[in-house]
Amino acid sequence: MIDLHAKAGDDFTYLAMAAGALTGVRQRFEAAQFRIIRIDNWFGPKWHGFSGKALGAVGIAKQRLTVPPFVPSRVETEELWVRKDESYVRLDKFSPLHKRISSEGNLRRYLDRECPNSICFWFCGRTASNGRGSIMVYSTAIPDDPISWFVELSADKGWSPTMTEGISPAEFSDLVATGSRILESSKDQS
Repeated sequence: MIDLHAKAGDDFTYLAMAAGALTGVRQRFEAAQFRIIRIDNWFGPKWHGFSGKALGAVGIAKQRLTVPPFVPSRVETEELWVRKDESYVRLDKFSPLHKRISSEGNLRRYLDRECPNSICFWFCGRTASNGRGSIMVYSTAIPDDPISWFVELSADKGWSPTMTEGISPAEFSDLVATGSRILESSKDQS
């Protein structure tokens, strides 16, 4: 089972929502691999659809997705899970997605080339102290139809979405609910 691991500074309600979203995404897409990337702190919507300083952040719809240029020092953990039969297995050795390269080089790091037939799932740490969190998903699971979305959540709003791009609050809530039901069902069976 692909899971998110708690660390010091995590708000457990946020982490449960992120785990539900991850499981919902996994259920919805038949991707060859999943990358789960934990960023050290909250990240904002500028990372969604980032395509260079000159253009800033733009929403992505059926465009070629560029790997968001998080500096490697912000990446606390990264896991790569690959599909094997009907489940996923975690790889111990792989090349990390986020690398220290020039801004110009980042503009040419297309997700369909770096991670074909994949789901990349970013979530953040320090949610308990910040009182907010973010989740971002990029998918190349369907060739020629890339999907990306970003959600910001607030503890003050009961960890409800306060901002979304590429997904509606209702769609996000449905995804989390679906994933949470799957997680509960798997706990009941173990």
